[in-house]
Amino acid sequence: MQYKISSNYIGIFLVISSSFCYAILNCILKKIGHNLPPLILVFYRNLFLILILLPFLIAYRKNTSGLFHKNNLLLNIVRGSLGFLGICFWIMAVSKLPITECVAISFTTPLFITLLAILILKEKVSLTKWGCLFIGFFGAIIVMSPDFTKLSFYSLLVLAAAMLWASSAIVIKTFVTYHHPVPVIFFTSFISLLLSVPALTQNPILPSNEQLPLLFISSMLSALAQVLMGFAYKKSPITVVIPFDFTRLIFASITAYFLFNEIISISTIIGSVIIIVSASFIVFSEAKLKNVKSRNIP
Repeated sequence: MQYKISSNYIGIFLVISSSFCYAILNCILKKIGHNLPPLILVFYRNLFLILILLPFLIAYRKNTSGLFHKNNLLLNIVRGSLGFLGICFWIMAVSKLPITECVAISFTTPLFITLLAILILKEKVSLTKWGCLFIGFFGAIIVMSPDFTKLSFYSLLVLAAAMLWASSAIVIKTFVTYHHPVPVIFFTSFISLLLSVPALTQNPILPSNEQLPLLFISSMLSALAQVLMGFAYKKSPITVVIPFDFTRLIFASITAYFLFNEIISISTIIGSVIIIVSASFIVFSEAKLKNVKSRNIP
């Protein structure tokens, strides 16, 4: 007897695998981020990422045509620019802060998506969602400043990165059709590469023999994590897979402990739980609203 694996289980497995890749990736970025300037690190990381994805881009070349339509091209450039700034801020922060703190703050991305959708897309939300936004950002403050006295500059950089990634998600919302993850990642990586070229010309630094393999591995993990996440959202509804995206904190706690002897703080755990509950409620309620609207369409 043959058993067919549910697409939901496949999506969950893909998200958890992506979270594990991100955990290892963040550890590598923390290690080499101490010695390489962020823009230089971004340049080499995206250079290797493009070289890794090039054969796959050729294989999926039939899926690239839609990306270069006039409107989509501009949106992809904007998305790539936002992602570039986001990863620069992230690298600067993760080299200075505990990885678990950075990951916990990054969970505010769904909150920013909702907030920006209200401000930019003029989406209407209930008082309950407003309350979730308030509570979620309060959880972020607990992570960033447990005593409510002083916010770290690097914590604010992570928050800015989350807002930039949320802005990128708002841009993605304007895409009408689904695009294969590989061409999208390749294109946005190419934009990031171009934006980081001036930094390399002003400060030409070659990675050391120790840094080169780590940069290559980080590029592989970045590509794999993004592709896995892209296929996960294609395989399963967002309400099924999004709770498992928060396993990033579990993997981050384990890897950071063994590699950097970092111990997750109580304030990070409490703040993370508050953010995760608030973000999950918003995601679930939005998905429910979409289902209601789709059923009402004649």
